[in-house]
Amino acid sequence: MKISHKLIRSFIGISLLTSVVGAVAIAQSQKIAETLAIAEAEDVAQVIAISISQDQDKQLELTGVNPPDELQDFGNLLHELQKRDIVVVNRQKLILADAVPENVGTIFVHDQGNEISQTMQDGNLRTFLEKSVDYPQGIKLIVVPLKNKQNHTDGAVILEWSSLYDNAIAQARPTMIVIGITSLGCVILALIIGLRISSSIAKPLQSVTVVAQQVTQAC
Repeated sequence: MKISHKLIRSFIGISLLTSVVGAVAIAQSQKIAETLAIAEAEDVAQVIAISISQDQDKQLELTGVNPPDELQDFGNLLHELQKRDIVVVNRQKLILADAVPENVGTIFVHDQGNEISQTMQDGNLRTFLEKSVDYPQGIKLIVVPLKNKQNHTDGAVILEWSSLYDNAIAQARPTMIVIGITSLGCVILALIIGLRISSSIAKPLQSVTVVAQQVTQAC
């Protein structure tokens, strides 16, 4: 194999390595953005759960003593003022409040992994993807336990955090674009430099080879 070909292959390898590093950096930036979005969603969901737990009227609604008008009003207010969509369910996963009022009184069945019941049992926050006819692509949800003043779990709060994720990705996107452009520029630069170096080295060597062959033939 000619030395020029070897040099070109080496620089192509360097270019590919640079592109892989860039892809890893972009994926890592996206992962960090998702982690930050989940952390913010946990904080928001916990604040909402605490707010409901501290309201005695809402506590009565969870036990079925009163109609869930207060909870629904609370959910509507969150949606109008902060664009936060929540679902509140009791221990039987009966929907007591929902951003979609028509869902109130039905059973929440979109947690295919039974995340809501698991969260109410062990108290651990969970995220899951809800897919339905209305959301074929799925929406991101996080569930937190809803505890009373005696620290007993009476239900759960499910918060949609797709918007938080989209905002986090939007903030990280300029950085990812810069990384992508920089990586692409490095790849192109490495290829150009490789071609020039291989050409500058290969041509003199080829000339020497030709002269050596001519001398050998003359002898």
